[in-house]
Amino acid sequence: MKIVYLWKDGKQVLVFPNDEGEYVYPTENWTEQAPPEGIYAPFYYDGQKWIGQSKEDFEKTLPKEEPDVDEKDLAISQLTSTVAELTNQVELLQTGMAQIIEQHANIELEAKQYGQSSN
Repeated sequence: MKIVYLWKDGKQVLVFPNDEGEYVYPTENWTEQAPPEGIYAPFYYDGQKWIGQSKEDFEKTLPKEEPDVDEKDLAISQLTSTVAELTNQVELLQTGMAQIIEQHANIELEAKQYGQSSN
């Protein structure tokens, strides 16, 4: 068994020997030279070498895809931002409230101590 490649598109074709031991090749033009790695379609064999394009050239031929802005995704993004902002504000309020409670407790403690020491 052998592998040959069609000139027109580089498609692999397996060839096998017949009863007389001779390989039966495709009727189309073919080569035993494999297309090089990194070659992008469309490519072909010109009789001497493979002709194709690089990855960069191939990517240039692709249509530019603009991401579709889904209204749901936009709303989710805005709501996520709002939740993060509100969470931050709640944390600030909790910190402030804890400080006020601590100050109030210290004032009451001082008042009790002052009241007890004057008796």
